Amino acid sequence: MSTYRLYKIFKPACIAVVGASDAPGSIGGAVLRNLQAGGFWGDVVPINPKYERIGGLPVLKPIESL
Repeated sequence: MSTYRLYKIFKPACIAVVGASDAPGSIGGAVLRNLQAGGFWGDVVPINPKYERIGGLPVLKPIESL
């Protein structure tokens, strides 16, 4: 079986974190911090209409802007 098509699932070029937050204890914030600290090599895009920047990254407001 070829792994050609599985590559995009297991090695994505970009990850959007819907609900990313700077709020202490938030799940979205923990996911974003773990992606940054874990050395993910692609783009990480936080999405939350309440913030301008999270974790030093610019935030996309509406999810439709993806």
